[in-house]
Amino acid sequence: MIGVDNDPLSIQHACDNFNLIQNLKNNFNFVVDDMRLFAKNKENIQADVFVLASAAYYISREDLSSLFVNMVANNNIKGNIPFYIRVRSKKDFRYGYGKKIGPSRFKMPEDGVTGENGAKIEFYSENEIVNILKDKLNLRDYDVMTLEAQNKQNGVIIFNSDIIVWGWIN
Repeated sequence: MIGVDNDPLSIQHACDNFNLIQNLKNNFNFVVDDMRLFAKNKENIQADVFVLASAAYYISREDLSSLFVNMVANNNIKGNIPFYIRVRSKKDFRYGYGKKIGPSRFKMPEDGVTGENGAKIEFYSENEIVNILKDKLNLRDYDVMTLEAQNKQNGVIIFNSDIIVWGWIN
């Protein structure tokens, strides 16, 4: 198991949690790095599964496409493996919130209700993300699901909407 996150505290939490599972001890490597640079600079990992849970929407669609191209070009994923991704839907309350910095990308306000102060978030339609995955990772045998929920953040009820794609790639 290899995990990549640019937040050292998140990596420490992941290590602490995985150390609690007896059969996973010493069978993982969590790295503090930008996932885009990791994909570009590492070679021949040959991952059996590729998961992008709740991180892909913080990078631009161009960077996401490049990440996929680098993963394939550097032999970081095997052929015919399971894949999971979760991205923000254009139905999410954040779409249109903050400063528009791209066609479907917004910079969240510094005093935003979600705690994502200053974060840059990319939003997708189902067709957009599926087409990128088909083009860059040869996505097939897939299911597309929508995860919609309300939650309370900083005293405000917000509407979250995510697109989830499960399938096989490469």
